[in-house]
Amino acid sequence: MNEPLLVFREIEKSFSGSQILCGVDLSLYPGKCILLSGKNGVGKTTLLKIIAGLEIPDLAKIEFSGKINCWNKAVRSVRKEIIYLHQHPIMFSSTVESNVAFGLRFTSLNRKQRRESVEEALEWAGLMNVAKKQAKTLSGGIQQRVAFTRARIMKPKVLLLDEPMANMDYESCE
Repeated sequence: MNEPLLVFREIEKSFSGSQILCGVDLSLYPGKCILLSGKNGVGKTTLLKIIAGLEIPDLAKIEFSGKINCWNKAVRSVRKEIIYLHQHPIMFSSTVESNVAFGLRFTSLNRKQRRESVEEALEWAGLMNVAKKQAKTLSGGIQQRVAFTRARIMKPKVLLLDEPMANMDYESCE
């Protein structure tokens, strides 16, 4: 088996004295999917946010690029490799096309390459017919597809999806 991209050890998190996560270990491997399931309130979203560097754990060790670090030291490097997609998609006040293209502005791609990447992504996601529409005016399911496409186009090493099928109809889920 391949070496893991990221290894998390001993993740702990509590809120207002109530421990949500206790001693969680998790390894993320290239090309593999992991499904977290459980009752509401058991810490699934909290764990995803910790992995993405959006929530500070009480305790955690991360192995990244063969080095073991405490969470504080590793999180800056890890954040560049991970995209977290929230269950309630966040849309910018612009077109679907602009929403999908947003992150590419911060890459080394030139304007033509960005335009081609966006067109391919919109085609892949079945969003060409709404590309010029304001993203915030579309249904929750289409907004979810826009957010997923915006994340996917960045080619992250790790893509964290929190309730990825929320707001989606059957056809969109397929």
